[in-house]
Amino acid sequence: MPFVLTGQATAKDLSVRVWAEPNLANGTIQLNWEDFGHANPITIYKKTINANAWTTVTTLPDAAKSYTINATEASTAQEWRVSKYFVTGTNITNYADGYIYAGINIAEKEFNGHCLMLISQLAYDSLSSEIGEAMDMVIGDGWQTDTMVLSEALTDQEVKAKISAWNNSKSSAEKCVFIFGHIAVPYSGLMKGTDIATIPADGHIPDHEGAWVCDGYYADIDGIFTDAGTANAGNRDAIKNNPSDGKWDQILMPSLAEIQVGRVDLYDIPLLGTEISLLRRYLAKLKTYKSGAAHIPQKALVEDRLGYLNGEGPARPAWMYLPPLVGKDNITVGNFLANAQTNKYLFSHESSTGSYTQYVDIANTGNFNDSFNAVFNSSFGSYFGDWDNQNNVLRAAVAAPGFSLTNCWNGRPLMLFHHMSLGENIGFSVRSMQNNNPSVTGENTYPAYFMQGRAHQSLIGDPTLRMQMLEPVTALSGVVVEPDNEIKLDWLASPDLAVIGHNVYRSQEHNGVYEKINTSRIAGNTFTDINPFIGENHYMVRAVKLDSNASGTFYNQSIGALTKVTNIVNGSVKLPQAQIAIFPNPTPGKVQIQMLSKTMNKAVLTVKDLYGKEVLRQQISQTTEIECNLSAGLYIFSIISDNFAPYTQKVVKY
Repeated sequence: MPFVLTGQATAKDLSVRVWAEPNLANGTIQLNWEDFGHANPITIYKKTINANAWTTVTTLPDAAKSYTINATEASTAQEWRVSKYFVTGTNITNYADGYIYAGINIAEKEFNGHCLMLISQLAYDSLSSEIGEAMDMVIGDGWQTDTMVLSEALTDQEVKAKISAWNNSKSSAEKCVFIFGHIAVPYSGLMKGTDIATIPADGHIPDHEGAWVCDGYYADIDGIFTDAGTANAGNRDAIKNNPSDGKWDQILMPSLAEIQVGRVDLYDIPLLGTEISLLRRYLAKLKTYKSGAAHIPQKALVEDRLGYLNGEGPARPAWMYLPPLVGKDNITVGNFLANAQTNKYLFSHESSTGSYTQYVDIANTGNFNDSFNAVFNSSFGSYFGDWDNQNNVLRAAVAAPGFSLTNCWNGRPLMLFHHMSLGENIGFSVRSMQNNNPSVTGENTYPAYFMQGRAHQSLIGDPTLRMQMLEPVTALSGVVVEPDNEIKLDWLASPDLAVIGHNVYRSQEHNGVYEKINTSRIAGNTFTDINPFIGENHYMVRAVKLDSNASGTFYNQSIGALTKVTNIVNGSVKLPQAQIAIFPNPTPGKVQIQMLSKTMNKAVLTVKDLYGKEVLRQQISQTTEIECNLSAGLYIFSIISDNFAPYTQKVVKY
């Protein structure tokens, strides 16, 4: 007889809490789950991370609390699903699921794919130097990175055209778009009425009818979005949807999302500060976290004020994705705000009633003037999931001081992040949830649940972020060694004593694709490239350690340290390095260039902005004064002559 759920049920009752115990001695992994209590069989499924459909592995009796993955299967990272059905008091059959991305000693990722940073003009004008550091960290984490500076006046259609052109110029590898600043926010949806297919995602009728924010429009390159329908009963002009008004009709994603998308949009949060001050704070937090200096423990925080909610259990996703990421014993249930202000957490989730500016009885926007130290957040409640409005609390959590870096509206539909356990970035998980769309795939990849496949799912934060960061090497430098023109690199070791070695990568461009050139991990702090490129050699060195969590073990790499070494050969003679002084740096305007070497023949100066646009070119003499009539920002000065190797230097104009 099937178990019937009665009594005081909670959102936990709608999930299976799964975690792993790897056995390094024999290479197996034991999947464990908490006693579910329902007298029904347990089914185990598996799939590769990019597959839509599951393969049934086995069915276990209801008393089972574990399953062992053999060494052969454990050596490859795979998703596993533990599923059990139960019947509610209303005789409705429900499935409780748990998901885990498990493996043992999984190899480090060499190349993540292509990342496009879309930067608002305002952000670029004020923060170009800090943005350059952020771009280098994305490069250092294994992404080939491009940038575009865009006017805030561009429409979402114009922005998407640029994304599409960039997408078409790249290989078939993963693609990611990181939006920084207030760039056009798409809206989509004819949400109205009480029909489950069209009701507003938070159920508020008629005041929240219309279109909601939809960064999925940028993620779905080839999906057809139309603008012909009407849903205009909402109480804000921004969401009223009428024909040909630039707001799209689609409630569901029209096709699979090809691109991972996340945005850091801290516009119009006056309770916390100006847009630029909040963006600057975010970049500082980002640098601290990615450099491993934040030292965030593998812990999570949950505050759930909605509970079972007639079988919906909006906090259900937290109980699915947290145990495989931090372990079942590292989840604190308690006061969301007080705990996150005094302790550090990798993940947090809250569920409550809400408004645009508050999680009712939990936190409001003004509370985020104080430190908030949960890195990856998800939240559920009324209104604030539609986040493009003044002092929105979903964005406020990301704008706070502390270590908070992402947030998303999570509950309708469920968003799961278990993929992050073995080194995947959060943008991958968000896109996986956007693509949990049986109307497109024909499969319920993740729970067949309320509002799955809807287009309003989005990520506030850097989509390239990962959950475990290692302190990098520092002081990377290189010199050309005569007579064979080899290049010797050396660096200072990571402070992390668990580092087991290093990988060295090389590219012909600073923002190009870096390929590994060592055949085995380097134990020491030096490496000689015996066959460098003629010309520019861009190097990256990443520390490696064997990391672990509640899903298994994997070889984790730090953000890469970067340097450039020029190795130019003219016939059989290597051109010498020029000795040049460029000052003052930073400069308010005028720049002095003094060639300290002997006279350079036909010396030409070119100045490019951080994104490769040439802004100045002129011939120079032994001593030259340049008037820099340029916007504030970071610029690359390059000097080329017939008798010296090219010389480059970064110059800051303030």
